[in-house]
Amino acid sequence: QSDMAREWGVSTTVISRVFSGKYANAEGQVLSPPIKMLSRIREQRKLQIEITHRRKDRVMTPTVDAIWKLCHKIAGRSFTDGKSVPGQKRLMGFLFGDSHLGKTEALRWYREKFNHGRTMYIDLQDCNGVQEIYKEFGRALGISPNTPSAKLKERIIRAIDSETLILCDEFHHITYAYRKNSSKLMVNALKSIKDRTRCAMLLCGTHVAREELDD
Repeated sequence: QSDMAREWGVSTTVISRVFSGKYANAEGQVLSPPIKMLSRIREQRKLQIEITHRRKDRVMTPTVDAIWKLCHKIAGRSFTDGKSVPGQKRLMGFLFGDSHLGKTEALRWYREKFNHGRTMYIDLQDCNGVQEIYKEFGRALGISPNTPSAKLKERIIRAIDSETLILCDEFHHITYAYRKNSSKLMVNALKSIKDRTRCAMLLCGTHVAREELDD
């Protein structure tokens, strides 16, 4: 909050009240965030987009294009501008491929370009249990991973809606867990988040994940 207050030119008290829904007038009517704060956020977002567009190490290859189209399809978004299309279903999909094909970079790039606050990227490679998965989701959503487990799960569920696309990368790390029961619990945890929020979800991994799922 201190960093945000400094960047956005307001006090930490204002930051706290805005994010807790308590930024209100004397009559208790909730107000829009301060104009200065919104203006600074827009400037930062514009700069981030410009920096992303100036990057020279990213090339729209056929592989990246195919991955983006899959993301659009799963999220029910337009292939032209990435915006949600009314009436389209939010699906769970799978993306399998050999290592070092650029899957991760394509997903991260998609998250930056079509974020709109609605695209999340989750790295599953360090997850060896359900609690680690919830902590990764918490970090992506700006929720403290130290939040008690039961509260953390419910806060995650409340923070995601049907317009959200969740990109779960390194999926093979949880399907290839040492204890097979752990793998099933972790896969079910992801399915539970998708079912309860009705979001779109893409599970990305190597062919090992496909073989493990088939097994």
